[in-house]
Amino acid sequence: MEISVSVMIRDPSDVEAEQKQLEQAIKNSRERDRRTLLHGWWKMLKLFFFTCLSYVLPLFVPKGAILL
Repeated sequence: MEISVSVMIRDPSDVEAEQKQLEQAIKNSRERDRRTLLHGWWKMLKLFFFTCLSYVLPLFVPKGAILL
């Protein structure tokens, strides 16, 4: 039975650069996810607000009034 072992020697600066790239990719993906969630939340909030406004506003504004 033969066992082979291979050893890979890497330059520490390459390892460090790769680690930084990975950390940046993770950070960017989290930022993108955060922005996506905020965008969806803001869109839902606007829809809710204007839907409520469309029901409530006629109760307080006289008919024929011009809203700016």
